[in-house]
Amino acid sequence: MRSALISAVIGLTVTGCSSVFSPNDPYFEFQSERYRTKAAHEAFIGSIGLLRRSGRNHFEIKAQPEWANIEVTQTASIALDAMSTRALEANATSGEAGQIGNLKLAGKLQTEEQNKGSFSIFKVTNVWQLRDQLNSDENSKILDQLASDPDYRIVLLMATVYDHRYTQKLEGKTGIDWTLTKEEDGAPKLNAEISGGGTISLSYSDGTRYAYHVGRFCWITNEDGEKEIYDILVDLPGLDAAECPGNSKAIAAQAT
Repeated sequence: MRSALISAVIGLTVTGCSSVFSPNDPYFEFQSERYRTKAAHEAFIGSIGLLRRSGRNHFEIKAQPEWANIEVTQTASIALDAMSTRALEANATSGEAGQIGNLKLAGKLQTEEQNKGSFSIFKVTNVWQLRDQLNSDENSKILDQLASDPDYRIVLLMATVYDHRYTQKLEGKTGIDWTLTKEEDGAPKLNAEISGGGTISLSYSDGTRYAYHVGRFCWITNEDGEKEIYDILVDLPGLDAAECPGNSKAIAAQAT
């Protein structure tokens, strides 16, 4: 008789699609949604960088704004076996897109010894919080920097693989309130208050970032004649022709 221990199998694949930036730009597909993969190691949620049209540094971090309790949602938390954890980490480290194959996921009845990692997705809950804080006096220098180049993007979502060291931190914690802040050393950090006491903190160096979404900025000129962000649109891999809303512009210099 087969063991009562249950494991689920899901296909997590990386493939290629046509893209505004590169005809062979790889993407990661999960639950019918596409995510960027190139330079994912740079893409911690809330970080700002340049989205390159060519070369190895497809996304290069250039700024870490002053964040104060930005709401974040953990949209996926999947327990992985040790082999699948290592496969995802190796793929992310190599930077080469390819077929990963089926991953064996740890079921609810599996023992702690068999549950060796996790795959988690975190996303910004409300991008207008990002907009308002970027437009604040605390981030005025960064705002000027963003207005100088239309290729600046901000990480709105990150898919990260955590090994056994962090799985225990995350296990059973789906649905709690996460917030994005900034550490004293300038690096971003995810914090969560646990009901009944205690906290969880995830830093830039925790886990292996595997895929991500970025947002692009739409600009207006305010009543004082200064450029400010009007909206932040998700910039998906592939052909994404969504235009900036209202009178806002993707290029700050063109905003009126």
